Amino acid sequence: MSAAGSFEIAIRAANEALARQPHHTEALEIRQQASVALEEQRKREQHERAAAQAIEESRREFEAGQFDHAIQRLEQFEPPHADVSRALDDFRQRAVEIK
Repeated sequence: MSAAGSFEIAIRAANEALARQPHHTEALEIRQQASVALEEQRKREQHERAAAQAIEESRREFEAGQFDHAIQRLEQFEPPHADVSRALDDFRQRAVEIK
């Protein structure tokens, strides 16, 4: 089960408890914490997808001879991502070797 799935289960369980006891402090805290964690997990997953997409698009540009554009795309990627940084270093090195 994914982390997101675990957070969703926790939210559902907390909601069920709150349906019976609307002011149950622990259930309120669990729902709040799980909701925040779920949102953070979704943002991380989106960041991973965006990084992979940027790398793939840059790789196609680089292979088409558009070295500067490929490098620039990765330089502008925000927020920073380790895979993007590694790809950027690789493209810079390969561009120097090619030129």
